[in-house]
Amino acid sequence: LSDATPWRFVDGIAGLIDPQLELTQPVTPIADDDPATTAQVRAWLEALAEGKLSAEQFASAGPELEKQLKDYAALLGPLGSLQALELLRRTELGDDTASAYAASYATRKLRVNLVLAPDSRIAELAIEPWEP
Repeated sequence: LSDATPWRFVDGIAGLIDPQLELTQPVTPIADDDPATTAQVRAWLEALAEGKLSAEQFASAGPELEKQLKDYAALLGPLGSLQALELLRRTELGDDTASAYAASYATRKLRVNLVLAPDSRIAELAIEPWEP
């Protein structure tokens, strides 16, 4: 179950009931009204790939953060340079901002979900395989 993608189930059922409902994990890029944030996300992904993203970029650094950063470096490093980063969703969550991106590399596409704290540090980060 660790590889389960419940959002695919939810989106599939919701689409059968009402095709107009918004997807929990959108797959179509939208206009980016904050290119500066997207540029920062790109820089973070590049730093992650090189194993150089600092814990200081995170709003809170728990004991799992170092392992998570190493895991993401192992995932992103072999993919080479990021070719495209497209915004899929940006929403406000209280005083935080949640965004979803499609990150395209030469051989693979990934979904990047992150939440930014009001001070522009990363409150949450998840990188997973692209599964539209």
